[in-house]
Amino acid sequence: MAEARRGELRARGTGSLAERLWDLDWRTHFPAVVSRDGDVSADIISSQAFLAFAVAHYPVIFKAPNRGLLQLRQHVSRSRFYEQEADLFGFFHGQELVGVCAANATDWSTYYLRSAGILPAYQGQGVWRSFLERLLVILREQTVERVEGDVDPTNEIEVLAFTRFGFLVTGQTISERWGSLVKFTKFLNPACETTFRRQFCSAFSEASPSQSGFWDSEPS
Repeated sequence: MAEARRGELRARGTGSLAERLWDLDWRTHFPAVVSRDGDVSADIISSQAFLAFAVAHYPVIFKAPNRGLLQLRQHVSRSRFYEQEADLFGFFHGQELVGVCAANATDWSTYYLRSAGILPAYQGQGVWRSFLERLLVILREQTVERVEGDVDPTNEIEVLAFTRFGFLVTGQTISERWGSLVKFTKFLNPACETTFRRQFCSAFSEASPSQSGFWDSEPS
């Protein structure tokens, strides 16, 4: 049964950093349907399930067997980080795990989309879009001020997806682990976006932040 399969992979509410900081319980929000046809659902998974999926499928998904997560040496601290601090989500078609997302709080007001991948056969079905829409709503309710993610600049599909969601380019990172990445930020607090645009965008207009009406507080 699908529920039995999902139950085997589901993490047992140990309390990630985001859950502890923002009094969240992801189990009250998931599982949830995340595809247009209703055949794919998102749920919480264990660190073992996430890492196993990444090792098995990321080379195919990203067409780069020696990049990123797969290039890291085994490290007990990495496993401990994913198990204790990260939020790990799986996308299920029936009993089959067809995609994953790892994310985590980076401080009291920032959420980071660390890694995500969906099997090619399930791409283009609105899975990532539906999941991210749901995730952003949940994080806004917890007064999270921004959501960040790093993208390979050659990954045109992901760059376009972030842009369509209202993420702004806010920086660049270069490292021996991931190479050159473009940082995208979705501001959930309009005051934060206003501050960023005023400081760094020459064509800034205070009348048109990408989000409005939700926050009335100062950025932290």
